[in-house]
Amino acid sequence: MSDLAITFSSEEPKSAYDYRHIYLEQNPANRKKFVFFCPYCGIELIGKCIFKDEGEGVAKSPHFAKKNGEEHDNDCPYNNTNETKINDGRKKSFYEKKGVAFPEKFVDPPENEEKIITVDTVISRNAIKEEIKRNSVNLRNRGKIIPKTRICEDLANTWSNVVFESYGLKKKNDWSEEKRNKWVKNELLKMPLVLFDNFMNEYSNYYYTFKTPKYINFSHYKIYNFDGIVKENNDSFVIYNDKIKSTIDDKEFSFCVIVYKNIITGHYAAKIGELLHESSLNNYNVKCFAIGIPLKEGDRVVLNIEKINRFFIKKKQIKKSGSEIS
Repeated sequence: MSDLAITFSSEEPKSAYDYRHIYLEQNPANRKKFVFFCPYCGIELIGKCIFKDEGEGVAKSPHFAKKNGEEHDNDCPYNNTNETKINDGRKKSFYEKKGVAFPEKFVDPPENEEKIITVDTVISRNAIKEEIKRNSVNLRNRGKIIPKTRICEDLANTWSNVVFESYGLKKKNDWSEEKRNKWVKNELLKMPLVLFDNFMNEYSNYYYTFKTPKYINFSHYKIYNFDGIVKENNDSFVIYNDKIKSTIDDKEFSFCVIVYKNIITGHYAAKIGELLHESSLNNYNVKCFAIGIPLKEGDRVVLNIEKINRFFIKKKQIKKSGSEIS
């Protein structure tokens, strides 16, 4: 399994998560599939769980696979016998051992997207393969390329999958809740994660990057996750939970996430906007994931979403009531 691919020889290698977001940003009425190639040896790859439209469900683990009968070149890092060449030597998590790739860095989408070769624009696969092989020397010299994503949804799904896995192991092994929590912590600590261009350090992983609103960081970007309800205002959506408090200097403050409607642009964002509106209308309980740096405003802590790709919610089945919040 490959975690990176390109669609033409001079393209910057991208993760399957990146290509899925690019696919979803196309007009749904005229979406084109892409042609993928290994960035090191140029063989054609198949995109798995990338070309699913929103109505087909969210892809949990997009990745690339070899076509039947195709093999990576002997000196390609993705050849099974050469896997160590692209491994950084760290101990793999249980999640990775199951063959699941995950993003290790979050970035915002570029202002001007690179061209992408689609199935109806590719001219000669053999010519592309040969050009990729000629250009791959510089790529190999760069060392490990970190798999990236542009949407909070991918990080939320990765974190949620580890938590979900823990409950299955708890049942299978008759673990206590304390042991399950310890297992989740140990696994998330093994999984690198950097937000934007921050430097990698001992806190750059899925455990320290994901936070509950109780523990606020006013100086660094974090991913805050909590259960809440949605209120729709004229110009915004507010996600909150009256039972959740942020503790600052031993004092408690209410916490909320605000999504202004003017940032909900693009085809992918439109689906999030629809879910926010539906959740507000039906008083659904939602799971909220929000990337940002909160601010203290009076008697509450507010996280304003700067860009819609830094936000994600999942609708939960149970409806709950909550008091109003401005």
